[in-house]
Amino acid sequence: MDRLPRMRLALLIALLLMVGVSFSMPETVSAMTKKPNPVTVIKATPGYDSITLEWKASEGATDYIVYRASSKYGLYKSIRTVTVNRFTDRNLETGIAQWYKIRAVNDGKRARKSPRISAVPRLAVPGLKAEATGDGITLKIDPVDGAEGYVIYRDGRYLTRLKSLTYLDNDTYADKRHRYRVIAYRHTGQKVVPSGFSREITAMRPSFDIGLKGTNTIPEELHEGEGFKFKGLVRSNTTIGKITVGIVNGETQKWIKEARYVDSDLNSMEFDLKKVNKKIQIKDLPQGSYTYQIIVELKTGSEKTLLNQSFNIIQPPGSTLIIDKALECAWPKGTSSGKYSYPGGSRTAGYSEAIVQAYGSRSGWSAQTKAGASCDVFVGTVIRASGYDPTFPRGLDEIESYCARHTDKWENTGITSESQMQPGDVLFQLYSGGGGHIAIYLGDGLVANAHYHGKSYGVVQDMHNGGGISRHSWKTFKVYRPIQ
Repeated sequence: MDRLPRMRLALLIALLLMVGVSFSMPETVSAMTKKPNPVTVIKATPGYDSITLEWKASEGATDYIVYRASSKYGLYKSIRTVTVNRFTDRNLETGIAQWYKIRAVNDGKRARKSPRISAVPRLAVPGLKAEATGDGITLKIDPVDGAEGYVIYRDGRYLTRLKSLTYLDNDTYADKRHRYRVIAYRHTGQKVVPSGFSREITAMRPSFDIGLKGTNTIPEELHEGEGFKFKGLVRSNTTIGKITVGIVNGETQKWIKEARYVDSDLNSMEFDLKKVNKKIQIKDLPQGSYTYQIIVELKTGSEKTLLNQSFNIIQPPGSTLIIDKALECAWPKGTSSGKYSYPGGSRTAGYSEAIVQAYGSRSGWSAQTKAGASCDVFVGTVIRASGYDPTFPRGLDEIESYCARHTDKWENTGITSESQMQPGDVLFQLYSGGGGHIAIYLGDGLVANAHYHGKSYGVVQDMHNGGGISRHSWKTFKVYRPIQ
């Protein structure tokens, strides 16, 4: 090329540069000339049958070749090419060391291999927890992947080997502190490969403690029909699996089916006795001898009887017997459709049965036999038929004289006002000119009596409104009270 064309070309290039046109070589040409940087930082994390390699990404690398050797200075063979800076080598033998190098590559350009790194597939260190109870120390192991079993050490010495994750150490003294560690293990060929030791923990078995708190026990004697409410807590320092609360018949020594509460899946260290009140009704038990029992079975299998208390159901007190029979014989308050007019103008079925029971063929003692009898016969009928005093007489004078003589059954209270009276009291209203009225006090200002107004039958009435008891001073009270 002569000088002139060369000059023209130079001028053209200069002109293009002036107007902003730039020239560059193709990118592929530049990239092909750059080698990736070597991998320098590698982290190896072992599992029980794997090793996970992680490394810092290399500038300019598009792929990474992973090399492995079976010894530090052994032959490194390529095992995988990956595009990311992480690789997990799996299906390795536990306890056998592996050696690795990483090479970064890019479009045919290869960096030198990384420094070697090694790791040994191994079991993870297990976690260990302890729960101390009155029955021993329960050890709980966190599961380890790949483990075939666990070995527990106590106070620096071998204790036991197991494949489960829990163990109850009951061969310990109460109030003595013990130290525990555990390892996991698995078999590799003919070898047993252990994990590292767990963190050491300490535990102390407390003294066995199970009992009652705030409990009300049944009195030695209860009257038939008398209620009783259970209360209080059963508390234990170990888990309760089953609790039985109930009444045993004193003669047969067998549980009374209708008076037994069982919780066979309690799984708690506390039980509230109030739960048994809906099941066990003491008031339904007939007279006799009984035993109240509380039996606790712990989750560990041991059993303890917390309570084995004897008690008796006896005849109800006189006041209760008299009140119950009076209410059975008398028409209830509010039955009348008009003053002193009750259904059929006759006595109740209970009164009809009781008066025959009390006086037999003399049931005709009455101004109107169909209706019932006079007030003294009504009271006598109730007291005789109740069973409290089978020889109780009739007639006001006879009754007063009888009660005064039989001080083993009747107390002359000396009461002169309603506020001092108690249910079950026999109340005389004596007239100053002779005669009077007798009734059974029920409480709340009510009496059961046979108030004669043309119809003498048992009724429940207000004491001062139809009940024949006046507040006026020209009449006097006399009150006898059943003692038993």
